[in-house]
Amino acid sequence: MTLGRKVNQFETETMEGCSRARGYEIVPFEERADVYVINTCSVTHLSDRKSRQIIRRASRTNPSACIAVAGCYAQVAPAEVRALEGVRVVIGTEERAHRRLCGGGASRGRRGGGDHGCDAGACL
Repeated sequence: MTLGRKVNQFETETMEGCSRARGYEIVPFEERADVYVINTCSVTHLSDRKSRQIIRRASRTNPSACIAVAGCYAQVAPAEVRALEGVRVVIGTEERAHRRLCGGGASRGRRGGGDHGCDAGACL
C-alpha cells in the first residue's frame, strides 16, 4: 500500500519488482497476505492517521503477518509506528537512504514455497 506523493508511487513499483524477484506473489491489499509493506506519508496529521488505519487494516486482515512500514511516517514517529500491532520492520527515509537499495516502497504478498519469514526489509 502506498500513501503520499509520486515518489512513493515510483518506490512502490520498484519494491514490487524486488519482491517478485525474491519469490513473493503480489496480491491486492485487501487480500490476506503473509507480508505487508506500507510506504507512508506524513505531510499532515490526516496523513499520519491514514497510515495508522492502513497498518491496522493489514493487522486485522492477517494478525500473524509481517508488517513492514517505510517512508515519512516511519521516519518522524518510529516509536509510534513500532507500537502498532503487527509491525515488525520500521525503516524511515533516512535509514533507507543508507541501505543497499533493491527498491523501496510498498507491497503486499504471499511468499512462494511456504516460507513465511519476514525478510521484507531486504527490499526497502
